Amino acid sequence: MNDAIEFVYTSKEVSVSVGIATSTLRTWCLKLEANGYILKRSDDGKRMFFERDITALRMMKELLDKKHPIEYAVDQITSRFNVMTHSVANNDAVTTVEKTPFLERFPNAIELNEFVNQIRTAVKEEVHQEVATALEEQNKRFDEHIDRRDRQIMEVLRELQEDRKKKWWKKLF
Repeated sequence: MNDAIEFVYTSKEVSVSVGIATSTLRTWCLKLEANGYILKRSDDGKRMFFERDITALRMMKELLDKKHPIEYAVDQITSRFNVMTHSVANNDAVTTVEKTPFLERFPNAIELNEFVNQIRTAVKEEVHQEVATALEEQNKRFDEHIDRRDRQIMEVLRELQEDRKKKWWKKLF
């Protein structure tokens, strides 16, 4: 069993890596899939490419660059890459990546998923509480600022009224 983590690549990354347009990649993928080559897809239906897929597409590009017909290239790729075991047939040996179900490789995956969901819920609640506390503190500061401003305005108004009273008395005497 191969415990190495495989990276998943997007169509854009693969097209840049192989040196072809994304529309060409899409066409090649359709032809390969029609001939039995399995490309894995994400939950939303997008193709997911692994290293073996990139290797296959590079070989296909080499064959097409040598002016072979696309049907020939597709047949060569599907015959070289054993779809059932995801192995790559080399001239000297066959390197096999053993396929095992996810739950066999990670028996505690369901429990781990539940634990992760519990952590997410706890974090959301904590963030919500912190935001609510921060908003309350901000409202307090605003209220204090408004009270201070109101007191200052009242002081200025009183001073103005006193000045008017003094001027009125001064006019009389």
